[in-house]
Amino acid sequence: MNYPKASTEWTAKAGGEFATFGLCTLHSREAQVQNGPFDLSRVYSSDASMVTYFPFDWIQSPNFGKRPATAEVDTIVIHSTVIPTLEATVAAFTRTSSQVSSHYVIGKDGHIVQCVSSFARAWHAGVSEDPTGRKNVNDFSVGIELVNLNDGKDPYPTAQVTALRYLILSLKRRFEFGQITSHANIARPLGRKTDPLGFPWPQLADLGIPLKP
Repeated sequence: MNYPKASTEWTAKAGGEFATFGLCTLHSREAQVQNGPFDLSRVYSSDASMVTYFPFDWIQSPNFGKRPATAEVDTIVIHSTVIPTLEATVAAFTRTSSQVSSHYVIGKDGHIVQCVSSFARAWHAGVSEDPTGRKNVNDFSVGIELVNLNDGKDPYPTAQVTALRYLILSLKRRFEFGQITSHANIARPLGRKTDPLGFPWPQLADLGIPLKP
């Protein structure tokens, strides 16, 4: 599996407009407007050896709030949706009655949907405590959902994991992450959540962020 390395430059295209952000090329809207999306149409590698395209959509969830003024975003939480499709997951996140959301959802084909600005507080962690003992993980984390049944058998395809890697590299240019962890590791009481069961954690090991699955 030829995953991009942490140093690989990649680009995100939105209507032919590009805006450079460190090693990543991003649409400028979220960088300028904290409550806005990436507003991207395609995410892809500028490396000629990488030919996979990742569709990127912004579908806003009503289920979010402001982060505490003193919060520093330093954690990525990886989830499995249990819901079997990207469309059904996004539909759940965009219903006010669900009272749940995540910043991003990644389909099995690498399609990324952003539902909450990464600068805002999504409702993905629930009652939670991180490995260092900090509670209310929603306050300082970015939640990323992977479409997966979370039965330990449903695979995480190459396209999905590659899209996750690119997304993490993008986020890493804006936030100083100290850890990538799992929903299972932060949910309280321990054992309340098990996701993402079967996720190939070693495939994130070269991104320069400590893994605490």
